[in-house]
Amino acid sequence: LPLALAPGLMAYLDHFEHLCTEQLVSRTLPALVLARRPEFAADRSPQSAAKTLDGTLRILRARQNAQGGFGLWTASVQADEFASVYAVQLMLEAREMDVTGVPPDLLQKGIEYLQQLAGSNPADLAAARSRAYAIYLLTRNGAVTTPLVAGLRETLDAKFAATWKTDATAAFMASTYQLLKQERPAAELLVPLVKQLETGGADYRYSAYSDPTIRDAQLLYLLSRHFPARLKALKDSVPASRKI
Repeated sequence: LPLALAPGLMAYLDHFEHLCTEQLVSRTLPALVLARRPEFAADRSPQSAAKTLDGTLRILRARQNAQGGFGLWTASVQADEFASVYAVQLMLEAREMDVTGVPPDLLQKGIEYLQQLAGSNPADLAAARSRAYAIYLLTRNGAVTTPLVAGLRETLDAKFAATWKTDATAAFMASTYQLLKQERPAAELLVPLVKQLETGGADYRYSAYSDPTIRDAQLLYLLSRHFPARLKALKDSVPASRKI
């Protein structure tokens, strides 16, 4: 376990200078997790995590626009797609952890934004990734998203056939298929993703909240949540940094 890394990571996040919506969520999610794992950070309590979450939710409320999306710094007419989906995930995670204090109206408006986003056409692969992410969260929240999945899959195969199956987009789609009890397409999408994870070698490029490290971290999270057997079967040759 990377015990030595956790306190340093949290200290870095606690004192981060710039707190846009994405960075606020990135600071708050680890606080929720570590409050339940004292072996990683003994100074993190459920009470301190709840306080951190409350402060973040207060800011998110001020940044939520009429459609339910979130701006990076203010409640702008044009919400940031990724940050909005990420903010809704924070609220869903907190609710699933039985952390009190998530305002139902804030979450409901966020869900409504996800529904609008999921049904819209993506302009590029980054936008498609945000839509796959939104559909995944809607499915986790209990929505029947089969038509949305089918529509996005058609767009991905038509416009981004050469790239999407090794992108985090495919990990979100695989997890959604799994939640919808469509195990075969879920398993098929995992094959190139896991191979890429185990072999590494991808050139580092950052764009639109994505790079190889973020992609692999998202995959590991989704494997642990929806494909635990596949996670345990990962080869020992996976680079140590990727295992963390």
